[in-house]
Amino acid sequence: MKNISGVEKTEVIHRLANSKAIEGAGIYPRLLEYLVKSHGLKKRPKACDIAMDVFGKDPSAKDYDEAVIRVYVRNLRQKLDQYYTREGKRDKIHLSIPKGGYGVEFVRISWKTRIIAKYFMRALSTIVLIIVLIIGILIGQRIEKPVDAGVLNVIWHSMVKSDLPLLMVLGNPFVYVERDTILERSRWIKDFKVLGKKEFNQLKADYPGRDLKVSEWPYYTDNVIFGLVEFLPFFEKTGLTFSIEERTDLTLEDLERQHILFVGGQHTLGFFKELLAKAPVSIDFEDGLTLFPQDGRRDSLHYKPDNRLDATSFEDVCLILKIPGPRQNVLMFVTSYHGTGTRAGSRLMTDAAGLACLKKDLQLTLGHVPDYFIAVFTVLGLGDLDYRSELLYAEAIDGTVPLWTPVPGGGPY
Repeated sequence: MKNISGVEKTEVIHRLANSKAIEGAGIYPRLLEYLVKSHGLKKRPKACDIAMDVFGKDPSAKDYDEAVIRVYVRNLRQKLDQYYTREGKRDKIHLSIPKGGYGVEFVRISWKTRIIAKYFMRALSTIVLIIVLIIGILIGQRIEKPVDAGVLNVIWHSMVKSDLPLLMVLGNPFVYVERDTILERSRWIKDFKVLGKKEFNQLKADYPGRDLKVSEWPYYTDNVIFGLVEFLPFFEKTGLTFSIEERTDLTLEDLERQHILFVGGQHTLGFFKELLAKAPVSIDFEDGLTLFPQDGRRDSLHYKPDNRLDATSFEDVCLILKIPGPRQNVLMFVTSYHGTGTRAGSRLMTDAAGLACLKKDLQLTLGHVPDYFIAVFTVLGLGDLDYRSELLYAEAIDGTVPLWTPVPGGGPY
């Protein structure tokens, strides 16, 4: 890698001095300027030098505290990190202050370094997911309270008694990579308009000049992780045989051969949105949750959760939906805006107390627990913790009318 010239170093310093992270930040612009000048003079300053030249202290009179100097330099490091993660994330040359001293370094960041960092984060997220799954299974093995068979059969009987396999669909967003050959860098793009490979291939056809490829690393939202923590121990306890696939790897044809359980955020539904629009109670997530009962017996419902009720708590909305598939199979959805709602909905579907609560709510609202239904819950959360769920809407769905009729080539018709 070629050396960094004086002109390049000057440009780095100019960008930092005029950045939001440094400019107008009290003593820090002067501290940075002093450390950079010391670097130019090939001098590694000591705490007493900084105290005298930057803060105007008299080291000979012990009129300074070295610990205070270390705190200021540490804060400056944090401001540099803040700059390079926001304003300067595309900078090719970084300035850093290595720990253990007060000297600065200029480091050229290659596109390979950026890619390695990106892949490392994807790998780390995958490792975290695996750890979460293991913990979830271990927690499930420690739970001694069994799920009441009567409660279980009310909600899950269609799948428990069926010979069809159960597929748990993880609502992951489709992620692709764009390579900038001029700037020698890559960026990972999460575009909710690109639902899968079909839309991705169309995007490549529309923009042939862009260097695009599908990301090799998956991306999992909190909705997926929280759902897995609840459902995996439940499957372990009940003995339900299941498999797991990512939503971006599925086609509509896959929905005809097995029972489906979708767990994820509303923005990762992908082609499932087409199906939900055809449900007896049409569902729309744009600008809040809107329900349109198509039989005209009930008014439409529009509900937009309050993302911030006060300084610490917020509101989410969770949709639980059980509808008939095209070949005597069942499609179930647990989806919300945030991970908190999915966690609450997953617990209502798996926990013994949660299932009993869901059964009671449906009986009070509808007079019975239908085979197929839609239920909407408001969820109050504190951070990622849900602490209260209330039924907002419930409607029975006619199980004799499948959501769509299979046609040659697959897909709803």
